[in-house]
Amino acid sequence: MTKKVLILVPYKVRDFDGYSLIAWHLKRKYNIDSYLTNAYGVKDKIAKYKPELFVTDHLTWEFKVQELAFCQKNNIVTCLYPTEGMVMRPDDFMTTLGQHHNSESTIDILLAWGDYHIKMLEDKSFFENDSKYHIVGSARFDFYNKSIINSGFFWSKQEFAKELNLQNPNGPVILWATSTPYAVRDKDEIIKRYTNRSNYTVEYIEWLYEDNILQLKNNLSVFTYLAKQHPEWNFIVKVHPAEWLNPYIEIAEKTPNITIASDRVITDYLAHTDVLLQRNCTTSTEAWIMGLPVIQMELENRLDPFYESHRILNEITYTPEEADIVLTKYIENGNIPTSINNERTKFISELYYLIDGKSAERIADHIHSAIEKRFDTTEKIELKDKKLSIYEEKQKSIKQQTLAYKVKNLIGIRQEKSLRLWKFKAKKERIAITGVGEMEITQVMVDNQFELYDSCLTEIFLQ
Repeated sequence: MTKKVLILVPYKVRDFDGYSLIAWHLKRKYNIDSYLTNAYGVKDKIAKYKPELFVTDHLTWEFKVQELAFCQKNNIVTCLYPTEGMVMRPDDFMTTLGQHHNSESTIDILLAWGDYHIKMLEDKSFFENDSKYHIVGSARFDFYNKSIINSGFFWSKQEFAKELNLQNPNGPVILWATSTPYAVRDKDEIIKRYTNRSNYTVEYIEWLYEDNILQLKNNLSVFTYLAKQHPEWNFIVKVHPAEWLNPYIEIAEKTPNITIASDRVITDYLAHTDVLLQRNCTTSTEAWIMGLPVIQMELENRLDPFYESHRILNEITYTPEEADIVLTKYIENGNIPTSINNERTKFISELYYLIDGKSAERIADHIHSAIEKRFDTTEKIELKDKKLSIYEEKQKSIKQQTLAYKVKNLIGIRQEKSLRLWKFKAKKERIAITGVGEMEITQVMVDNQFELYDSCLTEIFLQ
């Protein structure tokens, strides 16, 4: 009997490559089938696919803890594998683990990126049993391993320039990785969301919201100034997957050498970047791995002490003029001091463990081990499947009694289609205008990715 894993993928653009690599290893080594999905309708998908193990990304929201409790009720192994690793504040990391929702008992295994976060949870005595957690690294960083970089997996420089329609294909590439997902959203909505679903204070969310607004305003000013100062250089905005595109569309329309990038993983862009611009962003550490210069576009009087060890390993600037001086220096001579590179390596090893191209394989190994321990007989799998089938039929029966179901059945439209046409139109316009909207991951997408891994990576992992 083929065993199954359901993997929740928060943002396809950012996370799909890493998660699909985990799935590829599960199939390659253990013949375990993986189903990758977005974060909508999770309980129904658990009932549909009947996995032996479920992987989720964080437990900040209480409903995500309830999803794990649902799994445990049906004897499914629960696995927490965070997708955002550069969480420097201990309280923020514990929030990710769902500490405010008493989540400890709902987590069967935690797969952590590195020592830094393990020390945090040990300091807080989060788990009574240390066999529950393992250090594995980050699957999405496997693609920075030199063997994989040289495997033909990425765009060539020519493909990169053509795809982005760069004005000067042979000119320097300056990449800005944005990180202000709340800046153009409704303040009251953000406060309500974070205080109701988790235990953040109103004061902290207001500070975070204001910081996002100030950061976006400052960084837009710096970036457009630099682009206008150097019209022969290529300036690319890599928009965070949770952000709206609106502010960036405006500057790109006014400045010919600014290009917006939002539909591919950041690795594709860093592979052809000369200098990265950012502020307190995980992408900065990815650029370090690639050996790139990084400019920290800092804000006066808003320094976060928890990020000090990160800040000092970038070039810190406060004004557009300062950023221009530093940027020009690195374009003319991109050498980074050896002492800084050594400190970066130390930081990365504490936060991300190993950049050896094998994190996804380690994760697959732990997933397989957890499944084998829980489901050592066919009878246990059959019992789990039976319980989920009962739940599935019960939910189906409830839905069939609703007015919406009966209307759809009467007029002959698919049940998954919404009758709220005004909401569908609004959502469609929102996705078109802002660029935000997580599509469902199809099996065809996964199969295509497997074919790519088969052609590029098989020899690497058979060595």
